[in-house]
Amino acid sequence: MRRRRLSVPQAATMGHFDIVWFLAEKGADLKAPHKDHAGGGHNALILSAVRHRSVEALQKLKDFGVDLDTRHWNGNSALHEAARSGEKELVAWLIRSGANVSAINDSGEGPVAEAASMGHFDVLWLLLEAGCDVGEPGSSMLNNLVMSAVRHSNTALLDHLQACAWYTLVERVASAWHVHVHGVCVVCACAPLDRLQTCRLQTRHPRPADCRRTY
Repeated sequence: MRRRRLSVPQAATMGHFDIVWFLAEKGADLKAPHKDHAGGGHNALILSAVRHRSVEALQKLKDFGVDLDTRHWNGNSALHEAARSGEKELVAWLIRSGANVSAINDSGEGPVAEAASMGHFDVLWLLLEAGCDVGEPGSSMLNNLVMSAVRHSNTALLDHLQACAWYTLVERVASAWHVHVHGVCVVCACAPLDRLQTCRLQTRHPRPADCRRTY
């Protein structure tokens, strides 16, 4: 019975990077796009290295010329995946190696929003210090950053955004009255942290009909 040969992306997905390097020595093109289950093309190797938490594999793929900003089928880059998983060492390495800290996935989110949503604020600060974009006032990414800070009781992030003039933040977000998927607008979510500010905002902006929170 014939043994089935592993392809380059299959070997990487399973964490068999020794096989990946062997196939590369035999002429495999590590920079070629691979087909994903949605039928689109992307290079899976960088993302596999992140998922297996291997800085060594990332470095070797970079040496082979593989693009660190390659995207998955959902638009996530390696930095998105590492930030969402809270892999601080990988995030730091990717930043040092020139990965795009402001890359946007198909949902309009950057790596910083992925880190914030999962409560990985040590990773978030690395990305902020590297100069990542946090989105325009009223954007989904900025609103989600605020919502994540509130949900994880991270007043340091709210203070940082306010100090950077993104906050006028609560006021700017309130002017758009973005309602989160769970039916709570950002202003209402901020109410426990700053009731006075929220009351002031409420007098300026009508409450959205689809916001289900009361305070």
